[in-house]
Amino acid sequence: MSSQKIASFLQRIATNRSGIRDISSRVVGNRKIGILGAPTDKGQARTGTNRGPEVIRSTGISQQLQELGLDVKDFGDVTPDDSWTGDKFDIIKNPTIVGRYCQKLSQRVREVVDSGRVCLSLGGDHSIGIGTVLGNSRPDLGVIWVGSHPDVNTTYTTRSGHIHGMPASFVIKEMVKYNERLPGFEWMEPRLTARDVVFIGLRQVDPMERLILQKIGIKAYSMQEIDRLGMKEVVGRALEYINPRGDRPLHVSFDIDVLDRLVAPSTGTPSAGGLSLREALYLAEEIYETGQLTALDLVEVNPDLGSESDVNNTLEAAKQVLLSFFGSNRGGDLPLDVHSIPEPVERNTLQQ
Repeated sequence: MSSQKIASFLQRIATNRSGIRDISSRVVGNRKIGILGAPTDKGQARTGTNRGPEVIRSTGISQQLQELGLDVKDFGDVTPDDSWTGDKFDIIKNPTIVGRYCQKLSQRVREVVDSGRVCLSLGGDHSIGIGTVLGNSRPDLGVIWVGSHPDVNTTYTTRSGHIHGMPASFVIKEMVKYNERLPGFEWMEPRLTARDVVFIGLRQVDPMERLILQKIGIKAYSMQEIDRLGMKEVVGRALEYINPRGDRPLHVSFDIDVLDRLVAPSTGTPSAGGLSLREALYLAEEIYETGQLTALDLVEVNPDLGSESDVNNTLEAAKQVLLSFFGSNRGGDLPLDVHSIPEPVERNTLQQ
């Protein structure tokens, strides 16, 4: 069969209603991706998350995104300034380092977004969410925070003093009165309202965090709701809540610890009862289909934790989730360009 006939055949398939994705709409939304590494571990106590960007890149994620038809540009890492030193504010650990780093990160995120690309930030611990969300902020931004923790502890409620358990509280306006101003955070002004944020996948929520979520009215879906309703219903409700008209830019901050520890063990707070990989991929696929994703964080991969097998499993899960956020189809991806199909090789007829 000639390549022309093959192309004609594929075009006919692409226009049917059998559920196969139309070739012309394989890439939904922005086709341009900008990758930023955020190699920091100062928002929590363990070393290793600063290697997250390096090991995630080593999976070949950039090349595989390109194979999905995306224009990918790696903007390198946002490195801390050597002049920043560790400090303490009451029990809060490293506020100056974290605050100044997030300021620098927010500026770089803004540059990537302003260049017309979806910003993919590779963490790093989840304290980077302060910089990524504020760097991507705009009046109509909606944020989907995916993780086992809601990260809404404040300077008054935190028991550990680790800022990776607090980033959401710094970007939501209603939380201002519950936070003291930290050194290094002088630049920061929250841009979101409680109505702009939805949490998915919670299963490790401190009592005071639960009270905060209820008091200021943040929409949150725990693993209990996911088990009762199913991921399809939860994602549908979350998107209807955060983006009812389907035209709102979305920022997703995805903590790898939302996955069950059997799926992603190499993270700082692994625990049983999290999302299966299938549930996470479905979530990513549905958000991709909105065509409104403007920024994505993937955080808390820690290659210093667990065995070599644990690290490899965690990285594979992270890669699959990232690909699904950008259009990888578990039902199979159609050719990017039917006209690029090579001419078939002539076969000799076997003689009796």
